[in-house]
Amino acid sequence: FELGEEMLTGKYLINLDSEDEGEIFIGCAGGIDTIATFRYTMEEAPKNYSFFRVDVSDLQGGHSGDDIDKGRVNSNKTVARLLWDGMQSFELKLSYFNGGNLRNAIPREAYAVFAVPSGSKAGFEAFYKEFAGELAAEAKFREPNFKIGIEEAPAASVIDAATQRNLLYALVGLSNGVIEMSLAMPGLVETSTNLASVKFEG
Repeated sequence: FELGEEMLTGKYLINLDSEDEGEIFIGCAGGIDTIATFRYTMEEAPKNYSFFRVDVSDLQGGHSGDDIDKGRVNSNKTVARLLWDGMQSFELKLSYFNGGNLRNAIPREAYAVFAVPSGSKAGFEAFYKEFAGELAAEAKFREPNFKIGIEEAPAASVIDAATQRNLLYALVGLSNGVIEMSLAMPGLVETSTNLASVKFEG
């Protein structure tokens, strides 16, 4: 490459762009971004449904490369898990999902707005209490500040059932975390994946 009027030549290119002062990296991560788009239509708020908003927050997050092997909880996967379970048992209808921001960061926060039939409200609240307790137990040693909360929300339009099903099955089914460790260098992650961001239009 050219620098002013001079041409730099050499056999090796050394990357000193480390985030850790005083350390030199001996390798470099290569990455591929995958963007999946689901086209949905909005439908009127269903009658005789109770609406809720669930929030997952205060996770550690981290870099999708450097921290992916630390077992940190992914907020998008956590919210998707709740929605998927709710869809199976309570005819849950999804209105909105928002989680994560940066493509190379493990998401720390996510929330969703959804509804369940009013006749199943008590049953769903009991299910949520048990679900939140299980999550807290799972995250106890990995995510000491983990929070999940739920509150009632105003009625809102919901996405069509077919897209909801496809979206939630995809989010729950996607791999997240370490896929393969290096055989040449112990402790080195060779391949990993991270569900970084879920965004609705509008």
